[in-house]
Amino acid sequence: MKDEKPVLADETIEPSEKVLKGVLKSVYPIYKELIDEITSENYKLNVEWKYYKDGKSWLCKVVNKKRTIFWISVWEEYFKVAFYFTENFDEQITNSGISESIIKQYMENKPIGKLKPLTIDVNSNELIKEIIRLINIRK
Repeated sequence: MKDEKPVLADETIEPSEKVLKGVLKSVYPIYKELIDEITSENYKLNVEWKYYKDGKSWLCKVVNKKRTIFWISVWEEYFKVAFYFTENFDEQITNSGISESIIKQYMENKPIGKLKPLTIDVNSNELIKEIIRLINIRK
């Protein structure tokens, strides 16, 4: 993916369904499938869109009660999900059945403080099952 900035940078334009469809284009159904799944009775997660002045963009925080599970940022024709794990999760992640490329990326990431980031660029629905596995670990 290109190294660019998130596209939801205008504080006055909230990320409505119409806005997200316009930005994500063909990837919007994948985003919608993920949101529908995580907010269903199976997961009962909540999505909270907020404009963050420090990053100058809208981000979606996905939470279970008050605990942050992961973040979503929207880019031109794809979106990113970002998880943050403590090193205590290393073994669970490596044994989770997620793809080797995601495990490799996670293991190579340097911790930020006590948390190790794992960011996935989402532009195909094959990645939803990987995200769901990570949600099950984080939840």
